[in-house]
Amino acid sequence: MATTMTRKEVAERLGVSGPTVDKLEREGILKRLRYFDTPRYSVSDIEIIEAGSTEKSIRNLRRRIDELEAEVEVYKAKLEGIRRITG
Repeated sequence: MATTMTRKEVAERLGVSGPTVDKLEREGILKRLRYFDTPRYSVSDIEIIEAGSTEKSIRNLRRRIDELEAEVEVYKAKLEGIRRITG
């Protein structure tokens, strides 16, 4: 298994554009490996970025589930009110 990835491979794996890979590098999120003629990145660094993205996605999904569950409760209360009226 390869231990390094090209800029193009990183972009494809993360589902972003090449300029976004450059931005991640400028922001210090992604570090370019030295001693290569072309930009190369560590697979383990990419896996860490993916794990962080997954955790953020999970948090966002949990928050959305909480919002939807609260909305369901509102509709249940409205439905119960309609049932009482229509008897």
